[in-house]
Amino acid sequence: MDNISIDNLQNEVKVGFVLTVAERVFSVISKDDERYPEGREALDKCWLWVESHAVTGDDLYELIDNADFTGISEFAEEEEDLNIARLWSLLVDAVAYTSWEAYKKEKVKYLPQALES
Repeated sequence: MDNISIDNLQNEVKVGFVLTVAERVFSVISKDDERYPEGREALDKCWLWVESHAVTGDDLYELIDNADFTGISEFAEEEEDLNIARLWSLLVDAVAYTSWEAYKKEKVKYLPQALES
């Protein structure tokens, strides 16, 4: 029997695993939180990439960091409750990973600086 490693899984499966964890963590955020719709949109767009690649790496990255300073990374930075800030940070990481995989699939030569490392 062959050993199965995470390296051999399709990128979409890896992203799906990360998003499944992010969904579980995001469920702690109250639907009454004014930021909830943006978090939900970010996860939904990531799932859309997994399912059909109908969004681009740029589309996903814009959800994290944009010129209007309205990306979900702002939520993590501005949150005073450290536990909730960690939840938003995990969501940022999940969207960043999905965006990075999207950029790789698109064969983009230069990534946003925040994703390069």
